[in-house]
Amino acid sequence: EAARPLHFDGSAPGQVRIGAPFPQDLRSYLERNGALSMDVLIQQKPVAAVTLSMDCGPDCGAGVDITEQLQSMPSDKWQTLSVDLACFRDAQKLAGVFNPLILTSEGQTGLSLSKIYIKPDIGQPLIRCND
Repeated sequence: EAARPLHFDGSAPGQVRIGAPFPQDLRSYLERNGALSMDVLIQQKPVAAVTLSMDCGPDCGAGVDITEQLQSMPSDKWQTLSVDLACFRDAQKLAGVFNPLILTSEGQTGLSLSKIYIKPDIGQPLIRCND
């Protein structure tokens, strides 16, 4: 899979979405201790908060702040970022997800994403949330 380079210049709030025209039911992944996982290459560490979210339509979604994890990653070295799906359970219990990946920031940052997937049975995701 080709990497997707992303650059937020900080001049205005920035957002990247990966979505579908029809909702996806991710509850079985949640029940099987799934995670949203991706490989990340940091070119410029974030200077403001970066949020990773999922949504189930207007005014329906959940997100987690991933700024600390991105800032702790070494520059120019691919690292895996995995986020427990329990972090997104407020998105209608993941029954109807339109956008399984929304990355938002108001500050400067530069990174590339690759190998983005939702996978069940992730033992210890990097970011865990209470059940």
